[in-house]
Amino acid sequence: MNQTTRRKFILWMASTPFFTSVLNKLTHANLFKFQRFLLNRFTVAGFQYYSGKNIIHQLKGGDCLLLRAEPQNIYDEFAVEIFYEGHKLGYIPRSDNKHISRLLRQDAKLCCEVFEVSPESEPWAMLKVQVFLNV
Repeated sequence: MNQTTRRKFILWMASTPFFTSVLNKLTHANLFKFQRFLLNRFTVAGFQYYSGKNIIHQLKGGDCLLLRAEPQNIYDEFAVEIFYEGHKLGYIPRSDNKHISRLLRQDAKLCCEVFEVSPESEPWAMLKVQVFLNV
């Protein structure tokens, strides 16, 4: 088979309902799932100063959070903000933020999610999150 014939065959296969249904089943079976490596688990720093206390009852384990490096922060050049649906929850603690900030600046695929919610705890201990590296 020459190159153009193979290409036409592959394109034809990709357009058939059988092939697309098999591909969908494989995708839903998580056969193309990436690996996750736990980088850190910590309580959110500054939680009591931002929107967290107002939305603590909306959060549950496994919720995805947005991380944003803040290199222009005047107090910590490795500061990383944590958001939930547009609400700033606080920061990654200074003791844990250097490597995460560097990875974010390099466009690494990181996933931050809620690990534990404790509304009855002191404000600085209400929310624990975990950060994964996806590869």
